[in-house]
Amino acid sequence: MNFEVFTGFLRGVTSTHALATLGTLLIGGYLLGKLSGRVRLPEITGFILTGLLLGPGGFDVLPHLLEPAFQVLSQAALALIAFTIGAEFHWPKLKRIGVQVAVIGLIEVAAAFALVAGVMRLLGLPLPFALILGAIASATAPAATVAIVQSLRARGRYIDILYGLVALDDAGAVMIFAVSFAVAGSMLAPGAGPGAGELVLHAGLEIGLSLLGGVFLGAIIYLVANRRPDSNEALIFALGVVLLLAGLAQGLGYSLILGSMAAGAAYVNLVKGDQRLFRRIEPITPPLYALFFVIAAGVALGLVLLVRTSPMVGALPPDQQTYVGALVNVVLFSVLISELVGPPISRLAIIRGNAMEDTWSSSKSSTRAAARSR
Repeated sequence: MNFEVFTGFLRGVTSTHALATLGTLLIGGYLLGKLSGRVRLPEITGFILTGLLLGPGGFDVLPHLLEPAFQVLSQAALALIAFTIGAEFHWPKLKRIGVQVAVIGLIEVAAAFALVAGVMRLLGLPLPFALILGAIASATAPAATVAIVQSLRARGRYIDILYGLVALDDAGAVMIFAVSFAVAGSMLAPGAGPGAGELVLHAGLEIGLSLLGGVFLGAIIYLVANRRPDSNEALIFALGVVLLLAGLAQGLGYSLILGSMAAGAAYVNLVKGDQRLFRRIEPITPPLYALFFVIAAGVALGLVLLVRTSPMVGALPPDQQTYVGALVNVVLFSVLISELVGPPISRLAIIRGNAMEDTWSSSKSSTRAAARSR
């Protein structure tokens, strides 16, 4: 009875007004984030647990009428996260790490796709569905990585390579998904959907136009905010442009992540690496990060929804639609596990990676000093 009274109280609070719902989400994220920190877990683990507890799978106290507003907040947070990542793509830095990022990124995306698709096929899943699962597995959500890096204030070559991989992975996942979806569609329902060439062309246009649009709007930010990048006016204008870019990307079906990254990269190169604008943005991002992780399970959910709502799926026989339903459930469960287990592992990897880089740098400096003394 006490449990029912508690959930009823929460529903009453969250149904009062949208602001009460947002306040409940932030307070819950804060409390569980602090609890996660006490047990040596990243605070974003607490944010994700808050979403699970308050969402349909838990107390189910969030008004469903507000779900579109929640999605807008998630997209705004993701756009700012991607814009921040773009700040790391200063050209002199890219020249140092570009080859490493390309090699590691291509191997990472291809290996994730091949491993998951191959294992699913060996377990008896039909080839079209194995290909789709492999394509979804190649996608990663950058939000958790960025939040952990910023909370640790980690810097260095290791982090530069990590950010580069985040960008390359997103572009590679779009292409792999387009090809896999086209092949799977031709095998499941020949003639029911667009052909392979059309889907690949669409994916290429999505990547190209996202990058071009981002570069153009990044240049606009530079023209307006260049004189006083640490002023309130520059902050307001930059946020407006990033949100405009996010809205256009969502409305036109382009990549919000790639466009926002390109805008950040264009701006930071035009100002020759000046980080003052990004430092102005950084203090306002923690509440958005918290809401993002409470509300959303990550970028991979977008690919899941694409599979579920595709006309190709509606044209399938009932037995194959059952396979699709099972596939969606598998992906949603894997996203849940990834978001809960991934942040602690990522945090440990970043700490260890930076420690190894510091050790290597110290060893290299000692070797040079010894060589000079001879």
